[in-house]
Amino acid sequence: MIDLDPCSTAEANTRVGAVRFFDAAADGLDPGNVYSGNVFCNPPFGVMAGGESMQGLFLERCLAEYREGRVKQVVLLLKAAVGYAWFRQVGGLPHCTLWERLAFVQPAALCGEEAGEGLRWGSKVQNPHGSVVVYLGPDPQRFAKDFGRAGSVPGFNGWALAG
Repeated sequence: MIDLDPCSTAEANTRVGAVRFFDAAADGLDPGNVYSGNVFCNPPFGVMAGGESMQGLFLERCLAEYREGRVKQVVLLLKAAVGYAWFRQVGGLPHCTLWERLAFVQPAALCGEEAGEGLRWGSKVQNPHGSVVVYLGPDPQRFAKDFGRAGSVPGFNGWALAG
């Protein structure tokens, strides 16, 4: 069960199914917004007005919430942004670099189509970036086993040295 998605919309949450979510108006980075339980976080690409990466800011927020014991576990879906300062800390965390690029789905309203019946979303948008899934929680072995089928998990299936 996902208790919180701090980067969502009402329409997107019909797919994610989080008990609570923060949309852009609620601002998932607002310190007054409480994180708890099991968190799924797929931050938007792009930068804040000050030039800081949205993905980096949400990674920092989730790390702080986990380290302070306010959340049980977090799964973050991030751009594989090798070479960016905020991304360096991913290497020291349980993570899976996905083998396939994900295609994201835009709401119909953003595709020039009529928004309508529940899950009637618009077109898939090809993602020009690779993705990495980061895990913060008490069961990294389960994470490695589950996500190791979809990508490379360092220390689990990420090494293929000839013997």
